Amino acid sequence: MSTVIRTLVGLKLGSTLIPIQSKGDEQNNEWLKLYATSSIRYDLVALTKRMPVLTFETNAVKTLLTALSNDIYKLDDIEFYEGSFSETPSNGYYFSTTGVLKGSAEEAVVFIDEISGDINEPLSSSFKVRGASITYDDEYELQNFTITHGSVHTIKSLSFNSNTIGLRSFRLSTNIDFYDYYENSIDPTMSAIKGVDIQATATILIDHYSLISEITTLTDFVINLNKYQAGGLPQ
Repeated sequence: MSTVIRTLVGLKLGSTLIPIQSKGDEQNNEWLKLYATSSIRYDLVALTKRMPVLTFETNAVKTLLTALSNDIYKLDDIEFYEGSFSETPSNGYYFSTTGVLKGSAEEAVVFIDEISGDINEPLSSSFKVRGASITYDDEYELQNFTITHGSVHTIKSLSFNSNTIGLRSFRLSTNIDFYDYYENSIDPTMSAIKGVDIQATATILIDHYSLISEITTLTDFVINLNKYQAGGLPQ
């Protein structure tokens, strides 16, 4: 049997197609390890728990937020596609549209893990999928499939109070914490969000430190972005 080499094609969250730059798959297995005697090797090694988590990265941050109803998490169906390389590209694709590997999760928790970017670089977001089993179909056929980067941005400046200052880098982390309940299975019976701790950090350009040190009350901060234009400069 020859080896099939696949490439990422895209992802569908609900009914929204999202371009993705990378994908990671973690099983997060937990093991029981026991010694029967005073030996250097375990006598029993058993799988006790697992929590599959998929991690994706995209530059289409606005598209992702729209699919999440402008929130940081959502319960929804998700599909992702990996096509095998084609010897002869057709219809503008370098993968075969038949025999595509499709991964699916129904009613999964889809949540933003981080949004980050440096000046003059595309803003990106890593988001994760968990709380549902992943099924695979390696004979899927993609039809009428078009996925594009409709909206990609880079950071521009930071505004607060009456000030607008230069911005060099930005990072927002959601730090979502889960409670997983296991009964008589290695897979959880229930998985629920039990905490969110959103934190943001930025590298800024200021004339004097007092501009920041004088902030002593709750303050609204606005990240201003530039949108990349096809064939032109960000604006």
